[in-house]
Amino acid sequence: MKPLLLCLLAACVVSGACRKSAGTGGNSPPEPSPSGANRATADERTTAESKPPTNTEARATLERIYKLAVVFDESRPDSFVAGDFNGDGSGDLAVAVRPAADMLGEINNELANWIVADPRKAIPADPRKATQTAPPEPGPVKIEQGDTLLAVVHGHGAEGWRSPEATQSYLLKGVAAQGMRAVPLKTFPPALEVRSSANLRADVISGRLAGADGFLYWARGKYVWRGR
Repeated sequence: MKPLLLCLLAACVVSGACRKSAGTGGNSPPEPSPSGANRATADERTTAESKPPTNTEARATLERIYKLAVVFDESRPDSFVAGDFNGDGSGDLAVAVRPAADMLGEINNELANWIVADPRKAIPADPRKATQTAPPEPGPVKIEQGDTLLAVVHGHGAEGWRSPEATQSYLLKGVAAQGMRAVPLKTFPPALEVRSSANLRADVISGRLAGADGFLYWARGKYVWRGR
């Protein structure tokens, strides 16, 4: 009986060792960590935002939001620019457009899905003052048939302006500058004087209007054009 008992004990020991090596022991692959998943999401966002927009994408984005109300201005080499213009971490798109024929009524409609504004007349609040009188609004901005416009589409999530859910847009009068380029505000010396009223994480759109240099920036709820 003793030899038989010893054999059974030995078999149990060997079986247990085999199960350990085949289970979740030192030789098994590690589970993916949450930090690894977060890095993948950040990488996806970086890839989506660093991919330059194309004419086809710019036109499709306009049609998704504005339908037939505006016309993509493809006559200029700098007709669109991408960046994070409101500093929320999601990529935005700015496109030079013109009013479509017979569409002024829809463009200027108070119930339209976009905000019409003239950044050249906008006055940002002074964040250094605890209390202040808000500057008077210039009144409703009306788009005319011959106006040059800049349609700014704010992005949504990791896909940015390419997301089907990216529908918030500003239709800006008179600031479709020549030579548009996106520049980080915090590394753009001319913009440092407005940093107290701006989002330091945002990009500005640098360019020329009527032969003078300037830039467009997000001033906590509105776009402002600043000459320099």
